[in-house]
Amino acid sequence: MRTPGEFPEFAAENRQPAPSATAGPHPRFDGLYVAVEPDDVAGKERRARKEPGFCAYIRFTAPDLVSTVTSLVGAVEQIARWFGPEHTGCSQGTYELDGTSISFAATSRSGTVLYSGTLSPDASTLLLDTHSLINGRRAHVELRFTPASFPDRLKA
Repeated sequence: MRTPGEFPEFAAENRQPAPSATAGPHPRFDGLYVAVEPDDVAGKERRARKEPGFCAYIRFTAPDLVSTVTSLVGAVEQIARWFGPEHTGCSQGTYELDGTSISFAATSRSGTVLYSGTLSPDASTLLLDTHSLINGRRAHVELRFTPASFPDRLKA
């Protein structure tokens, strides 16, 4: 696992060192965490026009790896066919846990996105604040665990 301070931008932004690993819930490895589509005005208008939406997908693999990707809403089974730490099209990083607090930085060829938030005690939900160092965008996102079948070559 990464040591506190290896993500200096993250520590500076939160004005505290990155959390260290302690006892508590751990993310599930047998599926994906999928962003809940916002039910705001823009989301309702997009659905009314029957336009495809995009959302974040996060996959955790043992012992401390995390992969992220953005794709079409409702594409869990398609994404599970290729989504994993060995795929160069995904953002990759390592995560840190401290009780229910989780943090990680996921990096792709385009740049890095910082994540900080909480994992529910039953590991079914992630509430994350994100900060893209690529375009400066910040967001708060809720992700729910969805079981998925991965090809043998992608199983953790």
